[in-house]
Amino acid sequence: MMEFLLLFAATLLVMVGFVLLQARLRIPRYRTERADLRDLLQDALAGRARTERWDLIIGIPVRHDEQLEAWRLRLVTLADQGRPGARKNNGISYCHFHPGERELLQRILQEMTYAERGLTRRSF
Repeated sequence: MMEFLLLFAATLLVMVGFVLLQARLRIPRYRTERADLRDLLQDALAGRARTERWDLIIGIPVRHDEQLEAWRLRLVTLADQGRPGARKNNGISYCHFHPGERELLQRILQEMTYAERGLTRRSF
């Protein structure tokens, strides 16, 4: 009987330790922030945005920032019209945008800059 209680206590201790460890270590999550989207747009306009990064940032819905989600949805329309063109350089695939698409990217980047400076609402 004593062996059973020792085995039970050791198992219980290991299980409690595992649960506490899981509670302390959080599952990694990716949360898109405005800086991530701004950097992506700047890279896209400069021609150095990777397609994998584009798919990651544009593909994840944003639930914590309504304006960021609105900008992301406008960029999703580019993906709905057809995935951004890609060019390869040393085996790495980079996004390639047509002039009209680049204009949309520039417009969203400008809106983001105005929003960060607090210039979204102007009174005339």
